Amino acid sequence: MVGFGNVGLYIKRFSPAVLEINGKVMVDGRANFGQGAKLCVGKGATLYIGDNVVNTAEARIVCFCKMNIGENALLGWEATIMDTDFHHTENVNTGELSIEKKEVTVGKGVWIGQRATVLKGCRIANNCIVGACAVVTKSFTQENTFLAGNPAVVKKIDIKIHR
Repeated sequence: MVGFGNVGLYIKRFSPAVLEINGKVMVDGRANFGQGAKLCVGKGATLYIGDNVVNTAEARIVCFCKMNIGENALLGWEATIMDTDFHHTENVNTGELSIEKKEVTVGKGVWIGQRATVLKGCRIANNCIVGACAVVTKSFTQENTFLAGNPAVVKKIDIKIHR
């Protein structure tokens, strides 16, 4: 389902859902993309979405490499997951240009809070919670942890979302 919900903070007319798919998207079951959700999959990229994934209002998924989002994951309002930084960098010694793209994995039952950002190369273990406005810049392999801050760090262990 794309563009579901009626969030009073977002006017549907000015906040349409956007799907730009030039690569491969695989959904294992049902996924919901809320009002104003953005999904961009670049050429040659692969996005796997597990069953019962919810991408709420204005949340963004940007996949230009490879991304796996596990079943029952929840992206809060305006959350962003991206496996690229889009910008080319140049080696000042060789002049070689490169664009950084690295796989992202979001485990099963992960809750990514409002306006949180998950960047390229990150892995978030099952049943973790990413706090509002957190910026995940590295991998977290311990399940059932609460991550928060910029950059995100472990704040609590042995917790999980109750839905």
